Amino acid sequence: MVHRDLKLENLLLAKQDDISLVKIADFGLAKHAVNGMQTICGTPQYVAPEVIVGAKGHVYGPGVDMWSAGVVLYILLGGYPPFWSDSEPQLFDMIRKGKYSFGDPVWNKVSEG
Repeated sequence: MVHRDLKLENLLLAKQDDISLVKIADFGLAKHAVNGMQTICGTPQYVAPEVIVGAKGHVYGPGVDMWSAGVVLYILLGGYPPFWSDSEPQLFDMIRKGKYSFGDPVWNKVSEG
């Protein structure tokens, strides 16, 4: 099963003030990925580059959820998203290139691991 819209808003705590059990919500875009998927969908800031390739016949698989989980982790550790633009085409270009940075001083307090 591929969720295809993992984002902070879709992660819920099972119990208030207990981060040991997180539940995933909103399976509206989820799909059983037997032969791959082609639909461009998801929340722009969290979408994986393979989803927005735009090539006819291009398919993607469950790895797109791992990309989104990485974006969530980046936000949780740094406090801001790895890719940001007011222009969606520019945002998608940044995501396709995979260019992000740990240059902000906030990352000085986060371990290398």
